[in-house]
Amino acid sequence: MTSEVHRQSPIQPGELAPDFDLPAITTSGDEIRVRLQEELRHGPVLLIFYQDDGMPVCTSELKAFAQEFETLRAADVGVFGINTNGVFSHRKFQERDRFPFPLISDFY
Repeated sequence: MTSEVHRQSPIQPGELAPDFDLPAITTSGDEIRVRLQEELRHGPVLLIFYQDDGMPVCTSELKAFAQEFETLRAADVGVFGINTNGVFSHRKFQERDRFPFPLISDFY
């Protein structure tokens, strides 16, 4: 994992996110690496920060973005969920709900 600086304040809407290289779990349960700098070369990126895998409110939030995934993809927006859960937790969450975007683990 590559993380240069721990932020003192949250990222604000529209603000450029710091570069990162983190593990993620795809819809099919495969583990991949997401390098934000590489993803930004392809267009805008939507990072969906959510609190916990499997929590009802978080699941509802991610399902709302999943419903709009094709619209976002048609606009060339890369979509990723992200939280501090590990890849094992993300894999179980993806097995259960099959979100059409990877879930990034920012586990420390």
